[in-house]
Amino acid sequence: MTIMLDHRQQIHLEYHKIFFIFLILLIFFISGISNSAETRLWTFASVNKKNNDFLYSLRTQTRFKNLSLQYNESVSHGEIGYLVAKHTILSQGLTWSYEKETTGSENILRLWQQLTVGSKYRLYDFYSRTRLEERRHLTFKSWNFKLRERVRVLLPLSDHLDIDGFDEILINLNNPVWVAPGAFDQNRSYIGILGKINQNVYIRVGYLNRYFFSADRTEHVIHLGVDFSY
Repeated sequence: MTIMLDHRQQIHLEYHKIFFIFLILLIFFISGISNSAETRLWTFASVNKKNNDFLYSLRTQTRFKNLSLQYNESVSHGEIGYLVAKHTILSQGLTWSYEKETTGSENILRLWQQLTVGSKYRLYDFYSRTRLEERRHLTFKSWNFKLRERVRVLLPLSDHLDIDGFDEILINLNNPVWVAPGAFDQNRSYIGILGKINQNVYIRVGYLNRYFFSADRTEHVIHLGVDFSY
């Protein structure tokens, strides 16, 4: 069966094609210009609950080095959001991360405020996420303030399968002694598959390119996770 698209649908189709082509080119461009690269495996599980206009989320993430299951970092998130409009969510969150390195370990506390705005089109969903983040390294008294801007596109392939892609830039608003110099901190580009097992369970499989501007270093991350929604 052949599906005919009207002019507007064709324009929307071209827009998301351009987005994904740009995302893939950006990933390979950044990978090619960095002086060093490492491989990572990130696994996560999250539980999400909606109660009227309030949204609650808990997520735990474990990160490994070089696909060898060598433990590197644990990250725990908690979030409360409020649906202020049909596709607009204001959120407050807290993140705790513990990172183990050869020279020791790091504990970092993050508080953050977030605005997420979504738009639904015939052929894809578009999301913009703006996050202001306050970070505290527990060895130091100073706080790092960071702005994180993400654009995301979901492209349905079927009733149970979506292509999921985003690009996120992380910008330092200040540089205390424990933060690398420079305003531009990281760029994260992601492309993957979002699979719907049933109404409440989703799996995510994808590739994340994580580029550090100051260190001129890239991390190639295999991203695996499951979401439970109620």
